[in-house]
Amino acid sequence: MPLNTPGGKLAIFELFKPGRQPDGVIPALVHGAKVMDFMWDPFDNSRLAVGCDDGRMAIWYIPSDGLKEQTNEPDVSIAAHAEKIYFVRFHPLAKDVIATGSYDLTIRIWDLSTETEKYLIHLNPAQIQILSFSWSPFGSKFAIACKDGKIRIYEPRESTEALVEGKGPSGVRGGRVIWVLDGKFIVMAGFDR
Repeated sequence: MPLNTPGGKLAIFELFKPGRQPDGVIPALVHGAKVMDFMWDPFDNSRLAVGCDDGRMAIWYIPSDGLKEQTNEPDVSIAAHAEKIYFVRFHPLAKDVIATGSYDLTIRIWDLSTETEKYLIHLNPAQIQILSFSWSPFGSKFAIACKDGKIRIYEPRESTEALVEGKGPSGVRGGRVIWVLDGKFIVMAGFDR
């Protein structure tokens, strides 16, 4: 969980040690920038990806016996974007594949085994901001909900342009998009005035 302290600290608490944490310094991952999003790797439960507001993506490998002290050097640090990262999302079926999205209006898909960008999608400036990102169940497509009130579906291996776009929620507050029923439908939730 992110800690409300300077430096973008992310603490990892072990479920078998419930209760109040001891006073003093809590062992944490220190990023030096605000943590925007994070996700555990579905193929390696010791690997954690973190997106920060300085545009960097940090990859951490957490020891099996947990954190013992504050750590400020990630195992991998990638200058992923020119501006703050909205999201980091591991691919549901492909190991070492992760997507990041940013205020720089790009979505990038990375191969973590080589630490290289494989696909780059430039969004239209009219889309303003990505509210939500979701891989399809089989990972060939992804959907985004944007602040311009539209949902867009992409198939990055085929095109950098949206396959289809449709009306989403009219509000500018955080909407969410998710694939359901084996990827045949998309559910969108949002907030309007």
